[in-house]
Amino acid sequence: MTYRYLEAAAARTLIVGEIPQDMKDLFGFTPGVHVPSEKAGEHLREIASKLPEYQDLVDKVHHRLHEVATWDVRTKEIFGTISGERETPS
Repeated sequence: MTYRYLEAAAARTLIVGEIPQDMKDLFGFTPGVHVPSEKAGEHLREIASKLPEYQDLVDKVHHRLHEVATWDVRTKEIFGTISGERETPS
């Protein structure tokens, strides 16, 4: 997962395309819409025509980002790992 995926979640942007497995693992669900490269234009037009239907997913991803991927959460996990008291994301 690249940083741009987290930026998209933080900006409340619908993530489309290939959703990396490590992002699915971190969030605990698929935090975007898979759009295969073949016929991508058709898929994107369809998604754009019904964007309001994806608002709940966008909100869920943004909320989950704050639970598992902010620097506050990540530094606590790092220090917990170092001290042997690692917390798992909720």
